[in-house]
Amino acid sequence: VFHGRILAQRLVGRETRYEVEVKAPYRQRSPLVAREYLWVPNTCGCPPLREGGEYVLMARRHVNHEHTLNRVLLQDGGYARPWTPREARLVREAARHC
Repeated sequence: VFHGRILAQRLVGRETRYEVEVKAPYRQRSPLVAREYLWVPNTCGCPPLREGGEYVLMARRHVNHEHTLNRVLLQDGGYARPWTPREARLVREAARHC
């Protein structure tokens, strides 16, 4: 779970790749760098992430069986909400209990 700002969007095959500036990581099992590519397995614009927008994103690290692919994946129906101070407070409180 992290707070990020969408810098760019690009369609790559049947997926959408977003370049994201990681503003604040809240809960993570693997480290995030200052800029990450966030992959969404569709091209329909779901969830609707706009360039310049800030979001609370619940994504996971995806590594394939051959260990040749290591990326941050936001699954269909994944949590992506516009960032607000209220969202930040809720995520911080939840992180203390997890």
